[in-house]
Amino acid sequence: MANTFIEPVAIDYSVEKRIAAVGRYSKIKNFDKFFDVHRELTRRHWGHSSSFVTNTTKIKKIPRNIDVLPPMTAEGLKKFYLSQGLIICPSTFETFGNVPMEAVCMGIPVLVSENMGCAEILRKVGLENMIMSFNNTKLVADRVQELCGQSILPKQLNALKRILDNSFVSEQIRAVIYQAARD
Repeated sequence: MANTFIEPVAIDYSVEKRIAAVGRYSKIKNFDKFFDVHRELTRRHWGHSSSFVTNTTKIKKIPRNIDVLPPMTAEGLKKFYLSQGLIICPSTFETFGNVPMEAVCMGIPVLVSENMGCAEILRKVGLENMIMSFNNTKLVADRVQELCGQSILPKQLNALKRILDNSFVSEQIRAVIYQAARD
């Protein structure tokens, strides 16, 4: 994860209801669940906008009222995250999850699958409400409505940035390597 997402920024919290997903469209990324949640929110008449940043526009299942955007530079993604109320990551499996960690480090709430590695970090800093199973679309839509535009406490944000800091991670890796070399 680039340090650019950990550096402090001025955040303009919008009251608009904007949700988004970012990533390549594949079965394991489970973006069809994002589409289902969008449809459920639309059915509820919850006035929102949805965007999907991906590398292809040839997705047959995508609802027409979701904005499909092309991949972006790191700076472009940073601006994109800051314009959103919630980033949704429904992966069925992911070893870590850079997208949600980049967004949450900028103060943008996320909703991630319990099967993502970054869920452990969210738990460590007290953001368990941003983790759930995506099996029940109605429950996920409820959580989206709850989280969208929510603030992240400075204490939680600082803890996240400390855990994800490149220097801290490098020191942990070095310690493991040194210990393994001694054994």
